[in-house]
Amino acid sequence: MEVKVDHVYRGAVQGGTRQFTSRIGEWGPSFPVTEQQVLVSEAAGSVSWWFVREREGKLYVERKRAGYEVDSPPVPLADMLALIDGSTR
Repeated sequence: MEVKVDHVYRGAVQGGTRQFTSRIGEWGPSFPVTEQQVLVSEAAGSVSWWFVREREGKLYVERKRAGYEVDSPPVPLADMLALIDGSTR
C-alpha cells in the first residue's frame, strides 16, 4: 500500500509517500483503504496504525480499530507517540 505522508514525527521519509508491503491475512489487509488521517508506526518490520481525529484544534488517536478492540477514549497524539516510543525500546 502506498501512503501519502503529511507529517513525520520520528525517523525520515524521502518524498511525499511511503510504501508498506504486507500480506492480506485472515483479518484482511494491514491498512484500511481510507482518506482519513492515520498514525503509522513501523518497528522491526512490524507495522501498526490508528485513526487520527482533530477536535478543538488538537489531534487525538483513536485506539479502537476494526471493531474488535475494547472501546476506549481517544488519546492525545503526544501521549500516543510517547507510548509508541516506550514500546519500541
